[in-house]
Amino acid sequence: MLETYNIDLLITVPMSRIASTFEDISVSILRRYRPIILESHVLIEVCGDCNCLFSAISKCLYNTEEHFMLIHLLTTLKLILNSSHYYYYEHEACIDNFNDDHLVFDCFDTILQDGATELSYCDMMALSGISAALRESIQSYCPPTQGAYFVSELLPRLSVSPVYQNEKNLVLILKWR
Repeated sequence: MLETYNIDLLITVPMSRIASTFEDISVSILRRYRPIILESHVLIEVCGDCNCLFSAISKCLYNTEEHFMLIHLLTTLKLILNSSHYYYYEHEACIDNFNDDHLVFDCFDTILQDGATELSYCDMMALSGISAALRESIQSYCPPTQGAYFVSELLPRLSVSPVYQNEKNLVLILKWR
């Protein structure tokens, strides 16, 4: 759609110019246990209204949470246009980009419905769709989603969006809380 209608994505804002409210609880925990992280990372607080994934990405890239609906729309279009990358693993047309049995994904119809609905939960597949739609490399740390792994693994897993993977131009790292 972007190419067909010659639409440009919003211009990202350098992190040094992002005016934000910092996430005080996380900052205080890191200051106490891992202060070195605060030298290279900026923790940004966003509204926790079930649009938080889209709001966080909007805040980090564009210095405002107001573009979350545009990101919702672009993600939904990307999911529709590249559906074989987002099908549930048992579907015959699935292309397994994640190759990670620790993560559990909903079926494509649910992912598509959630991605297109305001105030809906989104999972790692939606994050991959966002990364592809915005043409930005996004890393995410998330806890394992299968019970057996959740009990046995203390640390969250790193997942880089497989559809648009470019670590040299990594723009943000999301941590799910």
